[in-house]
Amino acid sequence: MNWLQEIKRIDTIAKDCFAKFGLNYDYYNVEVSFSKRMTRCAGKAGCKFSDLVDPEDMPYLTPVDEVDFDRLYMKFSCPLWLRATPEQRDETIVHEICHVLDYILNGKSNGHNRVWKQLMIKCGYPPKRCHNIDRTGIARRNKRVAASCPCGSMTSLGSTQAGRLRRGTFAYRCRKCKGDIVLT
Repeated sequence: MNWLQEIKRIDTIAKDCFAKFGLNYDYYNVEVSFSKRMTRCAGKAGCKFSDLVDPEDMPYLTPVDEVDFDRLYMKFSCPLWLRATPEQRDETIVHEICHVLDYILNGKSNGHNRVWKQLMIKCGYPPKRCHNIDRTGIARRNKRVAASCPCGSMTSLGSTQAGRLRRGTFAYRCRKCKGDIVLT
């Protein structure tokens, strides 16, 4: 698959959707990428807010000018993209574009609520929340890390828990012996 060609196709569809709202897609510099790590969701979109915006102020942020739109992004799953039909790909693209439009028009994302549904309908697609791309055989990439406790009942931790333990940001105890769990 030619991923650059796919990104150009995504940009073309995005330009059409943005035009329906009187917006210029190129102005917002939306970052489009593909991820080999995403194995459950077909796409993800959002806004990485600038350091100038205090996250505690986000519920009260209403002026759209205060959001740094240079950091809008859409990310798509490589494994699922390869399995999806052209129609499923287009629907996924529009789905994520509508999340980006939600950020632009409202200064925040409303998830999959009424506002997002209206954006999907205006872009010409049914407001479906989940994809139906076949995930058979696509393994999740959650790795297990060897760990142990004093009584020997603990054999592994998930990668997230192991990272927290390694960094010292969290301590885990065995459910049986109440001893500290350590990485082996």
